[in-house]
Amino acid sequence: FYGAMVAEGIVAFILAAAVIVGRVASWLYLPKYLCKISVRELQPFRNFSVILVFFIPHIATQLYTIVAQVMLGKMMETTVESGYFAQADRIIKLCLAVLMSITAVISPRIARCYARCDWEGIIRYVKKTANFLWMLGLPLACGIFAVIPTVIPWFLGAGYEKVVFLVRVFCILILLHGTVGSIGSLYLVAVEKQKQYALTIVVGTVINIILNALLITKFQSLGAAIASLLAEFVIDILLLYMMRDRIRLGYLLSPIVKYIAPSAVMLGVLMFLLDKVGTGFTDTVLLVAVGMAVYFGLLLIFKEPFFMENLRSVLSSVLSRIKKKGEK
Repeated sequence: FYGAMVAEGIVAFILAAAVIVGRVASWLYLPKYLCKISVRELQPFRNFSVILVFFIPHIATQLYTIVAQVMLGKMMETTVESGYFAQADRIIKLCLAVLMSITAVISPRIARCYARCDWEGIIRYVKKTANFLWMLGLPLACGIFAVIPTVIPWFLGAGYEKVVFLVRVFCILILLHGTVGSIGSLYLVAVEKQKQYALTIVVGTVINIILNALLITKFQSLGAAIASLLAEFVIDILLLYMMRDRIRLGYLLSPIVKYIAPSAVMLGVLMFLLDKVGTGFTDTVLLVAVGMAVYFGLLLIFKEPFFMENLRSVLSSVLSRIKKKGEK
């Protein structure tokens, strides 16, 4: 019980700290762009309809977890299954935050290309984003699948063994929502198709609620997890349909081929080591380090072009900063 409370506190702190740091950091650059305006010039409700379109998908997405937990609590005789689902969902959302940060960086660039009617630039950024998401998302899903049995004991404590199974099921969500779903939302919002995006999320939420009602009674928290996966799959299909005029399916799926073999090797190594380590924090860190070394080591050995290009860019940036500091 106390282990679960501590884990929830850690998750809440990480999420809150990330938001606060991001907001505070933005204010460091805002003053030079701000100017004084008259109160009479303020029109707070001028863009209300546009804001509402952005607000609806956010609320619908939050309903995914909330509705599943409420239905689990109401349809089951105990709230234990609801707790299992909530913990698994939190862990997966922490992983998805890594992938979502990439789309947050690319979104303004696609919007700028759209304002200039530069469709070649948009397609180029979409391909690059898909490459990034698969390069990180596929090993992330495989890594979580492998190491989660060592995480739950020290992160949540005893009595949460079922969360391991749920997280492994949810690893598919990393691939669905973290790749196709992320690119779909990124593209539609950037090219001012917010209404279409909102529609897909609302449809997915309704389907999720219906599937929860059908599956929870028989499969409990697993049923809620399956409902979430099926609803996300429907959303991704709708997003692909909404993007069909400019974005081909090959743009989004072709990069995965390059990362399947390294991810599979990493997964095999981690599963082999899983029975040879304990369930402590240091064991988890060890497995994560080994997994990263195997995966990125293979990309380096085979000189995967996209990885090598970005590795050179990062090293060049780091060396440039070190050189500047040395000159000062």
